[in-house]
Amino acid sequence: MEIIYKDTKIFSEEELQRLFLSVKWESGNYPKKLVNAMRNSTHVISAWDNECLVDDGETVAFIHYLLVDPKYQGLHIGEIPFYERYGFKQYENYSAMVIKNFN
Repeated sequence: MEIIYKDTKIFSEEELQRLFLSVKWESGNYPKKLVNAMRNSTHVISAWDNECLVDDGETVAFIHYLLVDPKYQGLHIGEIPFYERYGFKQYENYSAMVIKNFN
């Protein structure tokens, strides 16, 4: 199995609904809203196993939610290396991964 990461905001209702319901999130019952939310996000990164969406995505500087299909949990998707890949860092005085941008 090879997990690839994509920088895209284009998802089908079925892909998002399946993923959100796989982790028992109520929002999976509103796939049209999920599609709109992804398309209107500033930046979305998602994880895929071939054509199967296994991780929902993240926004730059703030991760609204990070879901991983239960079949793929335990494969280190969404752990610290994932965040670091996209510029997040762990700081001693913070309990979460953050992007600091003071420009």
